[in-house]
Amino acid sequence: MLPAVLKFCIVSPIHDGVAVKNEGRLDLEDFIFDDGLKTFFLSGNGAGSKITEKDEASKRQLTVAKHERLLLLKYHPDIPTGALGEAEKRGEKVLFRFRLFPTGQPIDLKINFPKPGKNELRLYFNEAVFSPNVWDNWFLFERNDEIWIGSLDDTEIEAARAGAPIDWQNGFDQAVEEAYQEATNAKLPVLVPSSSLKYRRDQKVAIEAMSKSGNICEMMPSHPTFISRATGAPYLEAHHFVPMMEQRHFEVSLDVVENICILNPYAHRMLHHATYSEIEPHLMELAGPREGFLKEIGVSVDRVLRSYGRP
Repeated sequence: MLPAVLKFCIVSPIHDGVAVKNEGRLDLEDFIFDDGLKTFFLSGNGAGSKITEKDEASKRQLTVAKHERLLLLKYHPDIPTGALGEAEKRGEKVLFRFRLFPTGQPIDLKINFPKPGKNELRLYFNEAVFSPNVWDNWFLFERNDEIWIGSLDDTEIEAARAGAPIDWQNGFDQAVEEAYQEATNAKLPVLVPSSSLKYRRDQKVAIEAMSKSGNICEMMPSHPTFISRATGAPYLEAHHFVPMMEQRHFEVSLDVVENICILNPYAHRMLHHATYSEIEPHLMELAGPREGFLKEIGVSVDRVLRSYGRP
């Protein structure tokens, strides 16, 4: 489990292009990638800032800060000036391509200089592809001569900076994952340790999914497992097909029975750690019964597969 407080020598905030070093927790109002973040994101250059309540209230848009602006204009120098609708009428490009972190999915977002003079640069969220939460940190970075975009909360950014291991299905805090699976296999409700990460999973939902499964692994029904001493039933685990780390991009909950696969421990670890070529056939089988759920939340199978490492 991550320590309660992580301490770093950081580079933030940024004032007039000058980075100020601080000792202690990261001030994420406006930040550039230091060596820790560059290593985590496999990038030589990146910058980010906080999503404020003002951004949220302003029709889901944000004003691009200085250092993100430089990076954005490097890859998209032909941004239109004035209202987006008027720019479209003039035949100007208003949608610009990014890679979405962490899946690498290509997405298009609208950008403009809303006023003459090109002082204020705005980027517009799209609920279906990129819609960070208030107080998340959005960021841009370069990788393989492409521009990437993403968002993480303060704790996740600090964990990334510190080099903490991450499972892109469940996040940084692996102790919470273990407690969640133990609670799913308990006779009585169990308190799962609280986490500083914000996407909680309710073991009651997992228990309901377990009951509906008939205590049979959906992915490898013939693979042996052991008997749980707590329940006397086969020990199985709950896995969210659309990963909970994707929750930040959705208004609807991903912690629902329709999104939960019941798996034996071997199959579960395989989905998290095996090469993509090994798990792709299994993922396609798991996707079939969830076609309706994926359609309901507006997600393609291809997008889900990218969460598991599809090239």
